[in-house]
Amino acid sequence: MEKKRIGILLLFIGIVALVAGFLMRRSENQYESKEEVNKIEINENESGVKIRKSKDDKVRVIYREGKGLTYTVKEEDGVITVNNDAIKFSIGLSLEDESVIVEIPKDYDKELVVNTVKKCVFEKDADKIKFSKKEINENVEK
Repeated sequence: MEKKRIGILLLFIGIVALVAGFLMRRSENQYESKEEVNKIEINENESGVKIRKSKDDKVRVIYREGKGLTYTVKEEDGVITVNNDAIKFSIGLSLEDESVIVEIPKDYDKELVVNTVKKCVFEKDADKIKFSKKEINENVEK
Protein backbone atom coordinates (compact mmCIF):
# COMPACT_ATOMS: atom_id res chain seq x y z
CA MET A 1 0.00 0.00 0.00
CA GLU A 2 2.83 2.42 0.91
CA LYS A 3 4.61 1.76 -2.42
CA LYS A 4 1.39 2.54 -4.29
CA ARG A 5 1.07 5.92 -2.51
CA ILE A 6 4.69 6.77 -3.29
CA GLY A 7 4.14 5.78 -6.92
CA ILE A 8 1.03 7.97 -7.22
CA LEU A 9 2.84 10.87 -5.53
CA LEU A 10 5.79 10.59 -7.92
CA LEU A 11 3.43 10.44 -10.90
CA PHE A 12 1.63 13.55 -9.65
CA ILE A 13 4.92 15.43 -9.14
CA GLY A 14 6.01 14.45 -12.66
CA ILE A 15 2.79 15.73 -14.21
CA VAL A 16 3.02 19.03 -12.28
CA ALA A 17 6.65 19.49 -13.38
CA LEU A 18 5.72 18.79 -17.01
CA VAL A 19 2.86 21.30 -16.97
CA ALA A 20 5.00 23.92 -15.22
CA GLY A 21 7.77 23.45 -17.78
CA PHE A 22 5.30 23.86 -20.63
CA LEU A 23 3.82 27.04 -19.14
CA MET A 24 7.25 28.57 -18.49
CA ARG A 25 8.63 27.78 -21.95
CA ARG A 26 10.14 30.85 -23.58
CA SER A 27 11.59 31.59 -26.96
CA GLU A 28 14.80 33.58 -27.29
CA ASN A 29 14.83 36.62 -29.58
CA GLN A 30 17.61 39.00 -30.50
CA TYR A 31 17.72 42.59 -31.73
CA GLU A 32 20.90 44.08 -33.21
CA SER A 33 21.54 47.82 -33.57
CA LYS A 34 21.19 49.22 -37.07
CA GLU A 35 22.84 52.60 -36.52
CA GLU A 36 25.06 54.36 -34.03
CA VAL A 37 23.55 54.10 -30.56
CA ASN A 38 23.67 57.10 -28.21
CA LYS A 39 21.37 55.77 -25.50
CA ILE A 40 20.12 52.39 -24.30
CA GLU A 41 17.01 52.36 -22.11
CA ILE A 42 15.70 49.12 -20.56
CA ASN A 43 12.38 48.95 -18.70
CA GLU A 44 12.00 45.46 -17.22
CA ASN A 45 9.04 44.92 -14.91
CA GLU A 46 9.25 41.14 -14.56
CA SER A 47 12.86 40.08 -13.95
CA GLY A 48 16.47 41.26 -13.90
CA VAL A 49 18.82 42.56 -16.58
CA LYS A 50 22.31 41.36 -17.45
CA ILE A 51 24.87 43.63 -19.15
CA ARG A 52 27.79 42.03 -20.95
CA LYS A 53 30.50 43.09 -23.35
CA SER A 54 29.76 42.65 -27.05
CA LYS A 55 32.20 40.73 -29.23
CA ASP A 56 31.98 43.43 -31.92
CA ASP A 57 30.81 47.03 -32.32
CA LYS A 58 27.07 46.25 -32.23
CA VAL A 59 24.60 46.69 -29.40
CA ARG A 60 22.47 43.57 -29.02
CA VAL A 61 19.41 42.94 -26.93
CA ILE A 62 18.65 39.29 -26.23
CA TYR A 63 15.29 38.65 -24.63
CA ARG A 64 13.09 35.69 -23.84
CA GLU A 65 9.39 35.81 -24.57
CA GLY A 66 6.72 33.34 -23.60
CA LYS A 67 3.23 33.02 -22.26
CA GLY A 68 2.33 36.41 -20.79
CA LEU A 69 5.81 37.86 -21.38
CA THR A 70 6.40 40.07 -24.43
CA TYR A 71 8.79 42.88 -25.30
CA THR A 72 8.87 45.86 -27.60
CA VAL A 73 12.32 46.84 -28.89
CA LYS A 74 12.60 50.11 -30.79
CA GLU A 75 15.55 51.94 -32.32
CA GLU A 76 14.91 55.53 -33.22
CA ASP A 77 17.27 58.51 -33.57
CA GLY A 78 20.14 56.61 -31.95
CA VAL A 79 18.10 55.41 -28.96
CA ILE A 80 17.35 51.74 -28.32
CA THR A 81 14.37 51.29 -26.00
CA VAL A 82 13.34 47.92 -24.57
CA ASN A 83 10.00 47.68 -22.80
CA ASN A 84 8.52 44.67 -21.09
CA ASP A 85 4.89 44.74 -22.24
CA ALA A 86 3.69 42.18 -19.71
CA ILE A 87 1.06 43.42 -17.32
CA LYS A 88 0.27 40.35 -15.31
CA PHE A 89 -0.01 38.94 -11.86
CA SER A 90 3.28 37.47 -10.75
CA ILE A 91 3.63 34.93 -7.96
CA GLY A 92 7.38 35.43 -7.88
CA LEU A 93 8.13 32.04 -9.42
CA SER A 94 10.99 32.39 -11.88
CA LEU A 95 13.64 29.91 -12.89
CA GLU A 96 15.89 32.59 -14.33
CA ASP A 97 17.15 35.87 -12.94
CA GLU A 98 17.46 37.73 -16.23
CA SER A 99 15.04 37.82 -19.15
CA VAL A 100 16.94 40.63 -20.89
CA ILE A 101 20.63 40.52 -21.79
CA VAL A 102 22.25 43.60 -23.32
CA GLU A 103 25.56 43.26 -25.15
CA ILE A 104 27.47 46.54 -25.36
CA PRO A 105 30.73 47.25 -27.23
CA LYS A 106 33.75 47.88 -25.00
CA ASP A 107 34.24 51.38 -26.45
CA TYR A 108 30.61 52.46 -25.96
CA ASP A 109 30.80 55.81 -24.16
CA LYS A 110 27.17 56.85 -24.30
CA GLU A 111 24.17 56.61 -21.99
CA LEU A 112 22.66 53.55 -20.27
CA VAL A 113 19.40 53.63 -18.29
CA VAL A 114 18.04 50.47 -16.65
CA ASN A 115 14.80 50.22 -14.66
CA THR A 116 14.18 46.75 -13.26
CA VAL A 117 12.19 45.06 -10.49
CA LYS A 118 15.18 42.85 -9.66
CA LYS A 119 18.94 43.27 -10.16
CA CYS A 120 21.06 44.64 -12.98
CA VAL A 121 24.15 42.45 -13.21
CA PHE A 122 27.32 43.46 -15.03
CA GLU A 123 29.15 40.43 -16.35
CA LYS A 124 32.97 40.29 -16.28
CA ASP A 125 34.60 43.17 -18.18
CA ALA A 126 31.24 44.87 -18.81
CA ASP A 127 31.72 46.91 -15.64
CA LYS A 128 34.78 48.50 -17.30
CA ILE A 129 32.68 50.16 -20.03
CA LYS A 130 32.94 53.93 -19.56
CA PHE A 131 29.39 55.26 -19.94
CA SER A 132 28.81 59.01 -20.30
CA LYS A 133 25.83 58.47 -18.00
CA LYS A 134 24.82 55.29 -16.19
CA GLU A 135 21.51 55.20 -14.32
CA ILE A 136 20.61 51.86 -12.74
CA ASN A 137 17.30 51.68 -10.84
CA GLU A 138 16.82 48.29 -9.17
CA ASN A 139 13.86 46.98 -7.20
CA VAL A 140 11.51 49.40 -9.00
CA GLU A 141 7.90 48.71 -8.06
CA LYS A 142 5.63 47.41 -10.82
